[in-house]
Amino acid sequence: MSQIGATWIPFFKGGDPDVNEANAVEAINTMVAESHVRVISVETVYQPKWHGLSKVAVGLRVWHESK
Repeated sequence: MSQIGATWIPFFKGGDPDVNEANAVEAINTMVAESHVRVISVETVYQPKWHGLSKVAVGLRVWHESK
């Protein structure tokens, strides 16, 4: 039976966006290689503000399926 899960991959605050992206992709690839999960979706999570969404990405939420 398959199970759906989510994993949070944070970005470093004040870090270079390109480095954050490269680190996040590496973390996703490592998770897939070690856990043998199937990635369903990856969504960018933004810092919430009182009057709407911020344009500052704080991490990725990775939805995955495992057995």
